[in-house]
Amino acid sequence: MILRKKIWTLFSLGVSELRRWFVFRKAPGGKKRVLIVRLDGIGDFFIWLPELMKLRDHYADAEVTLLANKLWSEAAEKLLPGIQVIEFSPKLFLNNYKYKVDILSRLRQKGFDTVIQPRFSREFLVEDIITRWCDAPYSVAFRSDQRSINPRLMKWSDRWYTKLLELPEKIKNEHLTNNFFRDKIVGVASGDDFSPAKFLELPDLPETWIGSPYFLIVPGAADPGRRWPPEKLAGVTEFITKHLSLRGIICGSAEDQKAASIILQKNGNNNLLDLTGQTSIMQLVALIRNSRLVVGNDTGAMHIAASCGIKAFCVLGGGQWGRFLPYPDTVEIAPECIYQTMDCYNCNWQCIFERESNSPYPCVNSITVDELNNKIETVMSSTKS
Repeated sequence: MILRKKIWTLFSLGVSELRRWFVFRKAPGGKKRVLIVRLDGIGDFFIWLPELMKLRDHYADAEVTLLANKLWSEAAEKLLPGIQVIEFSPKLFLNNYKYKVDILSRLRQKGFDTVIQPRFSREFLVEDIITRWCDAPYSVAFRSDQRSINPRLMKWSDRWYTKLLELPEKIKNEHLTNNFFRDKIVGVASGDDFSPAKFLELPDLPETWIGSPYFLIVPGAADPGRRWPPEKLAGVTEFITKHLSLRGIICGSAEDQKAASIILQKNGNNNLLDLTGQTSIMQLVALIRNSRLVVGNDTGAMHIAASCGIKAFCVLGGGQWGRFLPYPDTVEIAPECIYQTMDCYNCNWQCIFERESNSPYPCVNSITVDELNNKIETVMSSTKS
């Protein structure tokens, strides 16, 4: 199966490379055309959002297009007036040849003058191929590392960029990585960071959702190993509803409905609302913006909460410790992280311990209900005072 996939990948690369020669770029002229490519997850987008706003302002006289992951492309359209957004599905791009060639042809025909790839962990089969097809006079990206791209392929695709930025080894955190990239492109930025907390065009929510003070429970995560057991989240939910007199709303994708049902059952369905699989990305932003606090796993909701100035409590493992969470001290509003330090931290989620498939990593599972409850009680009490 793996060999078949490799053969298919090589074949599609060869065919698409031949196809590229028959798709013509738009001639230069008029406004400068800039393509910004960002294809990672929801949390990555909200961490990067202030820098994207500064990029947009820097290219105010240009026609700016954002190639955006379909997971958050709606949010980009709503929150970023002045930027044309093209929705992109990484999964379809890698597995559907027609989709791949159609979107690559569309991008090539636009004749971009500049291509900007701000993600550090760029992928050869995605970001690099897009840059190859665009063939812009100027293109810039990070020189990535071997965690995301084979060194032989990187040596090849590095030549497709006119400028590669070397990230200093001391910079590990995503906020600081984004800041470094921004400073190299637009200079040291000044002014307020953009925040959905200041943005007025969030959707109206049903009164049945937000009619009384509430908190959000987020039981999901992209990696099953980063999901704290829902039985434990149920214990935290019970604590918050009793001690803070708040109603609980469970949010997430349809995939999280099983975890939601466990939380509901353990709490006797008492004053809880299950919205898993029922919210758009902008409804989720609005729900977070209007909540008293958010509790859950290492997922995009934590970064949205920080953007909106809402207290978030994150059960955090150590696989990528310090890259996305915890935030650096320079960030004023940050999720509260609850964790158990282990010697194997920064394993890049290559866990050295045996565990059942889809079960939590030991560094996640070892966190207790009491630890999270105590953190919530301490922080929320200080907030009240």
